[in-house]
Amino acid sequence: MRKRISGGILVIALFLLAIPVSNLAHVDTGNYMSSLEYDDSWIEMSPVIAPPGRGDAPLVYDSESDVVILFGGLLGPGRGKLNDTWAYSYESNTWYNMSPSIAPDGRGAYMFAYDSESHRAILFSGLIRKDDPPTGHVCYNETWAYDYNSNTWTDLKPTTMPTPRVYPAMGYDEESDRIILFGGILEGTTVAADTWAYDYNTNTWENMNPATRPSARFAAAMAYNSAVDKMILTGGTSDGVTGYTDTWSYDYDTNTWTNLNPSEPPPDSAMYMTYDAEDDICIFFGEAGSDETKIYNYTSNSWRSLHHTTHPPTRERCVLAYDEDSDRTILFGGVIRMFDTLLNDTWAYDYQPPPPTTTTSPTTTTEPPPPPIDPIWLAVGGGVVLLVIVAVIFARKQ
Repeated sequence: MRKRISGGILVIALFLLAIPVSNLAHVDTGNYMSSLEYDDSWIEMSPVIAPPGRGDAPLVYDSESDVVILFGGLLGPGRGKLNDTWAYSYESNTWYNMSPSIAPDGRGAYMFAYDSESHRAILFSGLIRKDDPPTGHVCYNETWAYDYNSNTWTDLKPTTMPTPRVYPAMGYDEESDRIILFGGILEGTTVAADTWAYDYNTNTWENMNPATRPSARFAAAMAYNSAVDKMILTGGTSDGVTGYTDTWSYDYDTNTWTNLNPSEPPPDSAMYMTYDAEDDICIFFGEAGSDETKIYNYTSNSWRSLHHTTHPPTRERCVLAYDEDSDRTILFGGVIRMFDTLLNDTWAYDYQPPPPTTTTSPTTTTEPPPPPIDPIWLAVGGGVVLLVIVAVIFARKQ
């Protein structure tokens, strides 16, 4: 009787051992790449309080205080301009109305850049009003600095400065500690192609006069690529109808503009663009009836359109800033159909590069790595082996 029992135990043990461990282990045989890790959709933040809707009010990211700064903006023809100051924290998903005691006059179509060495947001230019031709645009050429920590605006009043204008392109060159400005519409209807550099430490603007430059334009987008220490400029227009599709880089150290001639065309009406330092790409959204996200990679010198199931609705004149601490691009507001509708929604975008593609040789097959063995089944297997040994010893004694 005991021999039959031990023999049965031995048969069961051998049967269990014959089952492949990989079949017993609990292994996820689906995609090894989590959908969350590679889902780069936009997310609407829906903060409880938000600034009123507006257009042409650039954003900047204050890296010292980890907030995005918004000032002023346009409400549309005949509806006036704003001069309120707001700060947005991605971490708390909260907009704060800063209400400083002194601020620039209401304006939009100016440019904004954050000077990380002085911890100041620098504002230049802006629209006073737009009259019928030949008067055209009446503009500011003031230079203001905003200090978030003290919640104060300061009119810097440099002795030399660019001529009054609207819709210039502007960004901060971190390596050189200079604000770089290009083009815009001068007072009246003249379109500019000049390049200026501003040094907060000396409170001076310098006309750089480079030998080669992009053609005259306004409403172009510009962002500083810190990985290569160059400003990237794209898009814009000279007549308000036809958009440029070229992409340029500017090197302050050599005072040189270079036409990059990328393999894919950029957006032809880019007005606001930001640089994602984590992923080394420039990011642009929307304009001209598009709801695409476009990215520019300087290393490959290529633009790429990204299509998302979730994204901000189509709009114009929306503004972007890259939040370094959270690695998110923040988008605010914009307008629909030339100020028919003013938007005040807040979106966050976390770009994730697509998963790498695996290529194999035509003559070889790459086997996937074996799945991990579940520790529980290792214990079970060990117990079975021990049971077999005991059964064999017991049978021999009989």
